[in-house]
Amino acid sequence: MVCVRWKGRVRREDVTRVKSLTPRKLYLLILYSPDGFTQEDVRKVEEFFRDRTIRQRTPERVLRRRADIVRERNVYSVRGRILGRHIAEFTVMCDSGLYVKELAHGDKGRTDPSFSSLLSKEISVLFLDVLGHESVL
Repeated sequence: MVCVRWKGRVRREDVTRVKSLTPRKLYLLILYSPDGFTQEDVRKVEEFFRDRTIRQRTPERVLRRRADIVRERNVYSVRGRILGRHIAEFTVMCDSGLYVKELAHGDKGRTDPSFSSLLSKEISVLFLDVLGHESVL
């Protein structure tokens, strides 16, 4: 990351352009479902969440420090595999700013669509990590 000192005024359209840039991030999720996962579940998630727009209300876990608004973010691709009867791994390429835990479990309907709503299964996030991201500029 390069830090540049700028003395002077910045044009409003430049600020708008920079703020509109949404870099992509690649996440790794390890998910648990008491109902278990099937190969069909993995295929369904991979296909459904290809180039999908997600609408998320501010998650319950951050409501005390963020405004309760609806955000739209994009999921570009999902790849999954089953690790055990009740455990699956997914990599998710999406816009920065997407609440990825909520993408998986749905946050009681505050994230639409979610893996949980698509599969009609309770899903918990066991592990989440950022594998990489695009630079903003």
